[in-house]
Amino acid sequence: MLLVVSAVSIYLVAKSSKLENHVYLPSFYYGDLAQYGYEYITVQGTLISTGKDGIGSPLNSNEFVCDNSIKECNLVQADLSNDGFLSLYTESFPIESWDKNFIVFKTNPDNVKCVLWTYRIDRIKKELIGVREQAANYNHEECFGIGINKFEVKLVNGSDAISQMKTH
Repeated sequence: MLLVVSAVSIYLVAKSSKLENHVYLPSFYYGDLAQYGYEYITVQGTLISTGKDGIGSPLNSNEFVCDNSIKECNLVQADLSNDGFLSLYTESFPIESWDKNFIVFKTNPDNVKCVLWTYRIDRIKKELIGVREQAANYNHEECFGIGINKFEVKLVNGSDAISQMKTH
């Protein structure tokens, strides 16, 4: 939890009786312990949309930790909504494949109600891409329209995410 709290640092500054939020998003980090004989990877950064459909909250911090010895990747995410609310989210994903080039993991089939996430870590390019798709058994009443549109995200340096937000 300390990582998430330190990843999104929010400072409130009093300025002419008005409060402003200053948000510092994390730098991109890629750590692969293969050279030490472990099948363990950590990737950190900010998720941005690679297409026209955006993600829910562009002010986010994410850490993905994949451990092939337990066949699982874990996500810890913090995001700041437009209303100023900070939310924390965790999810575990079973690893579908792990080789010297790619690691692929997807939403646990038991957790699929509205959307299915598929993530791929490219070990050569040192990047993480995610694709969100509508679940096969999508229920409009339960999902309230969430997950209808397919889109792709990429984990980047926080300063790059801020730059992208300013241009859109």
